[in-house]
Amino acid sequence: MTWLFGAALVAQTFALSVLMAGAWVVQQRTGNSGWVDTIWTFSLGLVGAGGALWSMAGQPTTSRQWLVAVLVAIWAVRLGSHIAIRTAGITDDPRYAAFAKEWGVDSPRKMFIFLQNQGFGSIPLVFAIFVAAHFPATEFRLQDYLGALILFAGIAGEALADAQLKSFRTNAANKGVVRLACVSDDCDLVGLRMGMGHAARADLHVLDSGACHRHSAA
Repeated sequence: MTWLFGAALVAQTFALSVLMAGAWVVQQRTGNSGWVDTIWTFSLGLVGAGGALWSMAGQPTTSRQWLVAVLVAIWAVRLGSHIAIRTAGITDDPRYAAFAKEWGVDSPRKMFIFLQNQGFGSIPLVFAIFVAAHFPATEFRLQDYLGALILFAGIAGEALADAQLKSFRTNAANKGVVRLACVSDDCDLVGLRMGMGHAARADLHVLDSGACHRHSAA
């Protein structure tokens, strides 16, 4: 049994490496780094779902394996589609573009290494999916139902947050605005600074106990 888990780990590692190499090719040919995150999301879903359905020593696929595979696929399709639609509307992802500018002429090589590291960093995620799908229990447990419920709640929360952010960013009145959400005296950045230079001034909307206050900041 141990060697089967080891074989699955090696196969998942190889698959992620190849898929992220493909993401690098797409990024280099299109010049739009946003496709990197799109491909990463679908790659994680593909490798995760594939690992969940991996046959153990010729045993038939169990209901648990199908459940885990379907849950992973739903997550990947939802997030991957959202990122793909967003990417289709931009020329480049500013985060990756900043890396490319910093790396200069060595950008292609460093981007390849960066994306390979991103793939390798995803190995614990896909292997955890594999382990969960092959848990040796014939019947679903309470933990299984709770896990599925938490995942669906997370997906719904992601979708809501993405919709809110899209609405915020597409509102012309919010150009150059940074939104801060506050709990007590601690504020966390939840929005994006859009269309601003380093010396530009922004309106900060601070949400504190349901009240919205506008501040100016350099």
